[in-house]
Order: sequence, then structure tokens, then C-alpha cells
Amino acid sequence: MGQVGQFALALAFVVTIYSIAASLLGIRIKNDKLIASGRNAAVAVFVLISTAIGTLAYLFLSSDYSYAYVAEHSNRDLPNYFKISSIWGGQEGSLLFWGWLLTIYTALVVIQNRRKHMSMMPYVTSVLMGTSLFFTSMHLFVAIHSR
Repeated sequence: MGQVGQFALALAFVVTIYSIAASLLGIRIKNDKLIASGRNAAVAVFVLISTAIGTLAYLFLSSDYSYAYVAEHSNRDLPNYFKISSIWGGQEGSLLFWGWLLTIYTALVVIQNRRKHMSMMPYVTSVLMGTSLFFTSMHLFVAIHSR
């Protein structure tokens, strides 16, 4: 099950890069379909990061101690609400949680403003996705390999 979350996180990294590139290139060549594709990719990043954090929550709730992060931050005697809060109990989970909050905010902003502020929204999408790229990169390349 953990591989699903890791794959979702890696795919979110790729889709985030695409969202930034599509938004900026769409502005540059004045292609509304490319801008819309970048906007949709930002919402897809939210779904992918939600999948990753949902997978981690499942691992905690099912007490799957074959994963080091779960074994280090939980035990069988904890009530479920403490197991859920254990998600952000360590560095890796905290980075994932903050990245997830950012993608929630990004998805809300992108969906609410899809027909408003048309000239500004591709820049907003690019900046928010750039920040999401930072969190995803930290999780994929720094936090996991610092052990």
C-alpha cells in the first residue's frame, strides 16, 4: 500500500512541473487550452497528494509497522485520532501534510477563479505550483534520503 503513496507523490512531482510549464508557456504563446491544462494539472496535484496522505493515514490506522515511519511514530495502543495526528509527527509526514494543505488551497483558488482574473491566474498557478514543487522535492529527494 505504501508504494501507492510513493508513486502518487512521484507522479505529483511530474504533474507539478507540467503545471508550471503549461501555465507559463500558455501565457507566452497566448494559448488558452494550454493555460487550462496547467490549471487542471494543479487540481490533479491535489488529488495525487491527497492519495499520498490518505495512504499514509491508512498505514497508520491499520498499524502497518512494516514501514519505518509508522513504526517510529505510532503504536497499537493509540486511539485512532492519535494515529491520524501521528501523520505529521515526524519530518516526512509534516512535509507531506504542509504540502497537502498547500494543494488544497491551490485547488480552491484555481477552481474558484477559473472564469475570473484570466490574465493573472496562470501566474498564480505557477507560483503556487512552484511552492508545491518545493515541498514535493523536499519529500522525495531530501527527507527520505536523510535517514
